[in-house]
Amino acid sequence: MHNVIFAFVGPSGSGKSTIIAEMLRRFPDRLGVIRSVTTRAKRSAEDDLNYRFLTRDEFAALRVAGRLIQGVEYAGQFYGNDRTDADEVFSSGRQGLIALVEDGIVNFRNAGYRVAMIRIMPVGDYDGRSEERRLADAERARKGPLPDIEIENDFARGGLDRAVNAAADFIQGYLDGLSTQPPNCS
Repeated sequence: MHNVIFAFVGPSGSGKSTIIAEMLRRFPDRLGVIRSVTTRAKRSAEDDLNYRFLTRDEFAALRVAGRLIQGVEYAGQFYGNDRTDADEVFSSGRQGLIALVEDGIVNFRNAGYRVAMIRIMPVGDYDGRSEERRLADAERARKGPLPDIEIENDFARGGLDRAVNAAADFIQGYLDGLSTQPPNCS
């Protein structure tokens, strides 16, 4: 089996982190989270699953050392991905899980990683995003790479369970060897 990163893409609040946590619960010995690094403050204990918190100097040192797969500034804070975090997941014999934006998929692929993109599409009244944020999310999705699978996360009763099961089925199919490479994965 080739190493692959299952990258969850979708607007803020669409359920990516919740689904990633459930994938870890279902496949604890087969999947590992590739955490992002950031200079922003921790918002909740749940942040520890997806983020490693750094000072600006620590972030700059990773950049200078050439360890960042990608690094961006957003809302005055820095976000990125340290190559060693991805490599540690693979060296443990597991496949990767990560939450990314569309540009991140391209950056990981350009860095030589195989990435299967799972787009989470929220349905219903799921958050209070501003119109500006909604437009930015739509533009990223329009310009970004095609997903390997799109999963609706309906915030009505039972919707999250359906989304989690769809993601698990997709990942299980890969892990079982039903597919040697997800369709758009490169």
